Amino acid sequence: MAAELRGLIPRLDEEGLVYLVEQARIHLYNMQVDEHNRAVIAAAGSHTTSSGKPSSAKTGKAGKKPVRKNPAPQALPSKAQKAGPAITFTTVMPA
Repeated sequence: MAAELRGLIPRLDEEGLVYLVEQARIHLYNMQVDEHNRAVIAAAGSHTTSSGKPSSAKTGKAGKKPVRKNPAPQALPSKAQKAGPAITFTTVMPA
């Protein structure tokens, strides 16, 4: 793949090269965000019991859901996450 890219570089004009560099930087940033999200989810998963419930959950009055002191923010999962709590980061194009 790298050899193919090196072979294409001499044939690209400046606009094409600028585009590729911008896309590479954006992709690298997105990879870092995905890695961070996985680490956060793994850390959150280590705070659950075998039933999948948070270990710090307290049971409220009869018939009510468990109450958590600091509930995690709810967000849509990324493509790398299929289940569990998710955190959404905004992708910002580097300058």
